[in-house]
This record gives sequence, C-alpha cells and structure tokens, in this order.
Amino acid sequence: MFGSPIRASVIAGQPLTGLETALVERILQMEDGYVLDFSDRTIRDFFFKFDVDIHSDRYTSNGRSKAKKTREFLRRTSIPLVGQVLAAMLDRRLAPPTNDVSVKDHEAFLKLLKRFDGSGKAVKSPVGVGKVKSPMPAQGDAIGHSKKVVAESEDVLRGSGDFRAVHSGQHARMSSRLSETKKGGEIVKLDVALSFAGEDRELAKALALACEQRGLSVFYDEFRAADLWGKNLYEHLADVYANQARFFVMFVSEAYVRKAWTKHEFRSAQVRALRESNEYILPIRLDDTVLPGLAGTISYLIYGEHGPEAIAEMLRHKVRGDGR
Repeated sequence: MFGSPIRASVIAGQPLTGLETALVERILQMEDGYVLDFSDRTIRDFFFKFDVDIHSDRYTSNGRSKAKKTREFLRRTSIPLVGQVLAAMLDRRLAPPTNDVSVKDHEAFLKLLKRFDGSGKAVKSPVGVGKVKSPMPAQGDAIGHSKKVVAESEDVLRGSGDFRAVHSGQHARMSSRLSETKKGGEIVKLDVALSFAGEDRELAKALALACEQRGLSVFYDEFRAADLWGKNLYEHLADVYANQARFFVMFVSEAYVRKAWTKHEFRSAQVRALRESNEYILPIRLDDTVLPGLAGTISYLIYGEHGPEAIAEMLRHKVRGDGR
C-alpha cells in the first residue's frame, strides 16, 4: 500500500505544490498536530511577538491542534507577515541542538520564503524574533570588575573551544574603524566578518589583526567580548553574518564542517548571498574538506599559499572595490 499523496495547499493566497507543502510541514515538524518544540504556552508567546493570538477562534475552524491553527494562520494571513513568521520558525528549527535540517531543505525553504515578503528579497524577522538588528555600542572596559570572571569563563555556547568569551584589555576593544556604509539600501557596519572553528582560532586571529592594521573593521569574537556579553548569541550572530558585514570570510576545514555553530554562521551568510548578486561569501581553505552547500565553482584562497598579510591586503582591495 502506498501512503496518501501530499495535497497542495495555500499560504497567504499563493498556491503551493504538494512538494512545497511537504517541505513546509517537514521544516516546521507539523506531524501529529505539533509545531516544532512549541507547547501551547510557548506558541502563544511566539505569535504574540507578531501581534497574533494564535489561540483565537479565527484560527480554529479546522481544529484546535497547534499544527491546524498554524496552517490556518498561514492560509488566512497576508504578506509580509507570513514570511516573517516562517523565517522566525526556521531560525527556531535551526537552533542547537535541533539544527538537523538538510542543506537541500534549508536552501529550498529560503527560496520559498522569497515569495512571501512582497519584494522578492529574503525576509527578515522583526526585532525580538529570529534575527535581531542590534546596534553596536562603543567599546571599552565595559565589563569592569567582572573582567577576571569573564576572562576565566568556560566556552560559551559553541562548546569544545569554538567560542570563548575571553575579555582582557587588548581584546575588549572594537575594531579601530567601525565603518557604516550603504549596501543594497541597508546599513553595513563591518567590512569583514570572520567565521571559523575553535581549532583554527590562531589562524583567524592572525588575519583579524592583519585586517585591522590595514584599517578594516573586523568581526572577530575576542575583539568584541564586551559587546557580546549578555547577548543571545544565536540571534546576534545570525544578524552579524547575514546583515552587518560587507564580506563573510570563512575558514573551511574538517573542524568547520562538523561544528554546529559554524553551520549556523554559514547558513546565516547564505541568507545574505541569496539576496545579492555580488560575491559575499569568501572561502579560505585550510585543508581539502568539502563543505556541503558551498558550490564547487566558487573561487577560494588556500591559507598556506598566501598567509594572513597577503589575504588581508586582498580583502582591503575587495572593500575598496578596486579588484587588485
């Protein structure tokens, strides 16, 4: 016996094929009446951030399970709110430890989201949900008397050395120049955002220092310990890598491929790359590891052949736009 075929559906007045419907149901884990890991209380709180009462009679015409209410919301609600909700739900699904979405499903869902923001651009979650637009405050010794405690703290969130919130006088500073330029109508605060596994930290640090010496503003976690202190790192890093930098520089290695946090950073960068025609993701290879989701046709640099100084100089030309 074959299972029942997946029926087409409608979201925000737009018809979805059976395969697209299955994709949405799979990403949102809507089997057996559930939606992701939501309880009745947490799904209520989630939708309240969008000024929606998901438990109201408006969404119960086909049943009172969380999945049925969510399907009714998606059917009845207009663009761009539907896109914002779906984007925030995707962020929740990708959050550790449940970030088990395949690269194929992730890319297909991002393309589907473009249909529901009304402009053809990738949707963004509002402040407080999903990706968060966070202004970068002035740096300095903001940690004060807690400096020693933070400097000796355990690795934060990344586990096994991927993200150490170390604070000291030399690393608590912002980059020497925090540029704010317009790119595609949005404010871009950083020239370069570095993404790397903890095992490759020393190589990334060498490049960060070389970039700073050339006047580039760089996102490198140790330089921004005070700013990162207390933030929801999952949300904040998604915003940094999807919105705040001119270029995303990734250190591709065996360690990079297997870490949950680097996968999150790369996926956030892919959101940005999908909505721009210019190059945004700049890979640096440390070994021969293949990174799922990174097209084999994208040009890359080999760290061992160039070194941090030469790569930083190329980045300076990239930022200046002279292509040398």
